[in-house]
Amino acid sequence: SHAPAGDAERTPFADIWRIPASGGDPVRLTFEPAFASAPVWSPDGKYIVYSSQRGGSRTLWRVDIDDGSSRPLLSGSGDDDFPDISADGRQLVYSNRRERFAITLSDPAADKHRILHESRRVLLGPELSPDQSEIAYFSLAHDGGVQLFTMSLSEGSPKQITSDPLATHAIRV
Repeated sequence: SHAPAGDAERTPFADIWRIPASGGDPVRLTFEPAFASAPVWSPDGKYIVYSSQRGGSRTLWRVDIDDGSSRPLLSGSGDDDFPDISADGRQLVYSNRRERFAITLSDPAADKHRILHESRRVLLGPELSPDQSEIAYFSLAHDGGVQLFTMSLSEGSPKQITSDPLATHAIRV
């Protein structure tokens, strides 16, 4: 009773399907516009755990075999992938990746390094101002587009300078 939506209908590897090993018709279990991967069966065969980016970041989801309902299993930070379930069904193991970007100011001669800004969002092309009081850099804004930011070296608070709506379609990092 699910209706395929958007990209999921056009992308054959975006969903989890159940295909009988002895032959028969495949059954589509998920209908999502996001790539799904690394499916593993529960020991009792009642559900499948898989990794998907359908809720934003990549996390683990559980799809019920009987009714096709999916729900997220985890809500932590980072990307969760490659699950496996213990034979008794009581433990779940998976990999988690937390990518962080940092803009660092270094004095190589003195072997001193100071992190000016850290983010889970990509930070690109930092440049010092001529008076060395600020840096300018590009980063992903909340709308998903790459925008220009500045930051005072003394205060350390990033400030978004541009808000070009076309940038949301220009570069996806």
